[in-house]
Amino acid sequence: MTDDPFAIAEASAAQLAFRTGQQTHDVAVVLGSGWTPAADAVGTAETEVPLAELGGFPEPTVAGHTPTVRSVTVGSRKVLLFLGRVHLYEGLPPARVVHGVRTAIMAGCRTIVLTNAAGGIRTPEPDR
Repeated sequence: MTDDPFAIAEASAAQLAFRTGQQTHDVAVVLGSGWTPAADAVGTAETEVPLAELGGFPEPTVAGHTPTVRSVTVGSRKVLLFLGRVHLYEGLPPARVVHGVRTAIMAGCRTIVLTNAAGGIRTPEPDR
């Protein structure tokens, strides 16, 4: 096993191509907490792959992050939807945190959209 983060991402991208049946993808969207309904609105998943099956992806510990990537066709574009991610504040080194972006680039993505829900999610208060 190598410690080279680029080689690890290349191996993850190869697994992604194998599991999705798509040699390349055009766009990646990395979703923040609570954004799964947006993924559902983008389109029907042609393939959904647990990140653990791709290698190199740490398990998210923050609520609202699902360790899964979907392959979806939008118009003429092949899109990867990462339903979860990890953060630096989870105690991970930067090379592990950016693994999904590196994997998407190795999978051919030239456009990457990052989302978040900073301050946008709260538990509703019960009626008083």
